Amino acid sequence: MAGTPPVLPVQANGPAAPPAPVRDYEQMIDSYRSAAMIELQDHWGDVFAIAVDEAGVWSASRRDDGTTHTAASAAELRQAIRIEYWHRPVIRP
Repeated sequence: MAGTPPVLPVQANGPAAPPAPVRDYEQMIDSYRSAAMIELQDHWGDVFAIAVDEAGVWSASRRDDGTTHTAASAAELRQAIRIEYWHRPVIRP
């Protein structure tokens, strides 16, 4: 019936508690960025200086010549790094 509030299931000690709220969106984004940054730096940090700005633009600059790639996501940046490294590998320390 339209306009009728939903009925919560009844437990022995009263109505069930409402579901827990979804994590704050900003916190979720920060957590994703942190995990993605750690992963990229772990694999590529000795060859590329990796950063993400407040607008969410990811960048990687080669440490040997400064060539820079930018991307809208960590996954896109990872792909650009792999392509760059395939065509122009760097002798790692």
